[in-house]
Amino acid sequence: MSYIDLWAKTAQGTNFHPVICHLLDTAVVCRRLLQLLPAAAVARLQQGLGLDEASLSAWVPFLAGSHDTGKVSPPFQFQDSAVLEIAKQLAGGSLYDLWANPQKETLPKTAKPPGHGTITACTLPEYLQTWVDNEVADELAAIVGGHHGLIPIHDEIENITKGSQSRKYNLGNSAESPQWKQWRIEILDTLADYCGIKNTEPPQMPDAAAAVLLAGITTLADWLASNQDCFPAAGAKPDLTDYIDSLAVKVDATLKAAQWQEWQPHQKPLSFEELFKNEPRGLQEAIENLMPTLQGEPALLIVEAPTGEGKTEAALTVAHWHTSSGMPGTYIGMPTQATGNALYDRLKNYLNHWYPDQIINLQLAHSASALDENFSSTICRLENIHDKDHEPSGVAASEWFVHRKRALLAPWGVGTVDQALVGILRTKHQFLRLLGLAGKTVILDEVHAYDGYTSRLLDQLVHWCGILGSPVVVLSATLSSGQRQRLLTSYAEGLGLAKPELPVAEYPRLTVYAQGKATVDPSFTQEKLAKINRNKPVRIQWIEETQIDAYLGKGATAVIRSTVRRCQGTAEQYPQAEVFHSRFTQEHRQEKEANCLQHYGKPKSEDDAARLPSLLVATQVIEQSLDVDFDVLISDLCPIDLLIQRIGRLWRHGRKHRNAPERVIYLIRPKPGKSGLPNFGDDVESGMVKGRYQSRVYDRHALLRTWYLLRDRPVIMLPHDTDYLIQQAYELENPAPAKLTDAEQLDWDSSLAAYQNYQISLEKQAEQGLIPSLKHYCYAENLTNRSVKDDKEVEMVTRLINDSMTVILDTGDNKVIRDRAPVKDEIRQVLRQQVRLSSPGLIHALNKALGNLQIQVPKAWQEVTYLRELPLLNVPTQIGSYSITYSNRLGLVASRRSN
Repeated sequence: MSYIDLWAKTAQGTNFHPVICHLLDTAVVCRRLLQLLPAAAVARLQQGLGLDEASLSAWVPFLAGSHDTGKVSPPFQFQDSAVLEIAKQLAGGSLYDLWANPQKETLPKTAKPPGHGTITACTLPEYLQTWVDNEVADELAAIVGGHHGLIPIHDEIENITKGSQSRKYNLGNSAESPQWKQWRIEILDTLADYCGIKNTEPPQMPDAAAAVLLAGITTLADWLASNQDCFPAAGAKPDLTDYIDSLAVKVDATLKAAQWQEWQPHQKPLSFEELFKNEPRGLQEAIENLMPTLQGEPALLIVEAPTGEGKTEAALTVAHWHTSSGMPGTYIGMPTQATGNALYDRLKNYLNHWYPDQIINLQLAHSASALDENFSSTICRLENIHDKDHEPSGVAASEWFVHRKRALLAPWGVGTVDQALVGILRTKHQFLRLLGLAGKTVILDEVHAYDGYTSRLLDQLVHWCGILGSPVVVLSATLSSGQRQRLLTSYAEGLGLAKPELPVAEYPRLTVYAQGKATVDPSFTQEKLAKINRNKPVRIQWIEETQIDAYLGKGATAVIRSTVRRCQGTAEQYPQAEVFHSRFTQEHRQEKEANCLQHYGKPKSEDDAARLPSLLVATQVIEQSLDVDFDVLISDLCPIDLLIQRIGRLWRHGRKHRNAPERVIYLIRPKPGKSGLPNFGDDVESGMVKGRYQSRVYDRHALLRTWYLLRDRPVIMLPHDTDYLIQQAYELENPAPAKLTDAEQLDWDSSLAAYQNYQISLEKQAEQGLIPSLKHYCYAENLTNRSVKDDKEVEMVTRLINDSMTVILDTGDNKVIRDRAPVKDEIRQVLRQQVRLSSPGLIHALNKALGNLQIQVPKAWQEVTYLRELPLLNVPTQIGSYSITYSNRLGLVASRRSN
């Protein structure tokens, strides 16, 4: 037997693909990927490994190819598989007997052998030590050994290589089985000769960026090289010379199948007018004038401007300039799936205009992307999401990227910011997400005052974009000075530079960090804002909840309530109202969204007639997600930055004819509670949940600050007052308002202390899950965490919202298939019946019902990737103390019996 007879992958029957062939496949794919990935990302990998260009093109393919060295071992070769008998014949009876004989085992028969990636980390270093020192060899081996998503840790490797497991698994220099070691050497020698490493400079200890990029490119190359349609099983004893000669054709086929193809960005940037067919507004003009000094260089831009200034097009202008200079591609992280869906359509049209003669791979990256008609019609076909091994793979060109761990690898992507945030959490395959962001422009849209947890994640994401050399554009209506400073510091330290000084400037602002210095572009001022955003008064009028009726009938009216329960209660009082909140099925939510845009969206002309009276009762879903415009706005109190967003929906579009005489925000006055303190109702319910302080929807102290800012203020001037209001609300060192009563002062102090403690606890929770920052990075093993089994769990907590649950509703209308596994479009139809719930009490009751099997996931759904974790809820029903109903008008209503 020779090393050529060792198997790596099985095919039909007892046919197999040899280890050496798969290692060569992976190496040749990796070499091609070095030509296809963003040049800036490849340059960062080269820098982090200390290699020249020739050494990079030899060593990185070699290291990626060596990822499956661990398959040259008894635990892998003699596993219970279809090729066990042929493996025994090829290896010889004596080697198999040595492995299988219980008398010769030094560990219990029930002990689980290490995975082949871990065995790679154990055995590859000895070979690498010919070129590099022990520590570098150990680190490189661990990185490529982590190609299944988790980097092997030092203690685990040492326990195997230096303990009794080394003898059991024949991993060391045991006299019992030197053959395994010899085969590994022969395979690696063949791979080294093919890659040409022997006459090049070896790599140095990889820095943080190089570790992430090497782990990512290794995994990516392995996945592509595992396409059995393009790399079919070579069988026993293939002729390696002929096999190597065939690799060029095979790698072309697999890259074409996955739509990994070269595309040609514009060599010279197009003007803004050429890009968008419009003259640039003030912000856009400032960006266009700025970009010649920033093109192709890592930089952070923080854009703060009112809604309607064209921030998205300004950010895409930044991306276009970078794309023309070795940083091709962009990922845009949006706050919600709805905003992601809307921007996907816009960006698709832009790309068709910019590159009319090319195929551009654009992905929609969020958990419900398969439900979006526009996306699924152009890219996502659901043929392959019915599977048995829980790992869907692509069967058509663009489908390869649809898998949640691959979406960010596409050259262009739009999705939720959560998809990028998972990349800086210590979860499985996080390095693949960061590879997808490396060398691209990363745009973070609608950033505002997140809680301490998400803010910490966002800072770390910006920090790692700096480490990877990726330009970042942060878009916001406004940020506090503390947020701006943290973002600037995070990016600068990611580049290995000192904390910059925060430049001071009036709102609106275009803050730029480049070449080690933070500045504010002086050309973007209030005078350059669009006419509709020039300084205008918004009158504040406090009303009682019972007075809503008096302010209806003056045109298009929106009532925004802070909770779904309140929204439904208000809607029941006004039968004529349209209703929109988060507790509709996906199917109805999309219909509601379309109706909102149709009735309240942008007019065809400024001269359109004044609108007839209409009423929409909604929650925060219209706060940011939709381009809608109302004549009259009535709202619950909410934190000031979000209230400014809501006011942005008031007289948003340039209509000459309105029934309302002036811009007024009617705020529903909080009812007085104990000692005359404001009672904010069920949008604040503070307490300890699972050992931590939580507040439902909004924190009491955040609402208090807004309340005291506005309660005696008859008018705010926007955008002039925006900066002042935000700083007063979010800079916690600002003192309490003057002339508070003793009870108000006590409430202020106690809520402030609770808020600060809560934010500190959130930041600490975030720290526990984060990958290391640049100054704290030591080894790649700290990038992943074996206790986190799958990144879906992590994605659910990136906002640290109260516990949420997604269920499929069956209302008896025959839209849900439960007695068999649905296929293709049937799966999409079932998914359209999903509802996401976030009420803690309701979720507790549902979890209890799951435990006693009152509700469950249908057995037939277990083999369907998108359905296997979604319980089916028949409505109407009684779950614990909740009576649950559903209607097209009100959505899911959960009424609780009083005790």
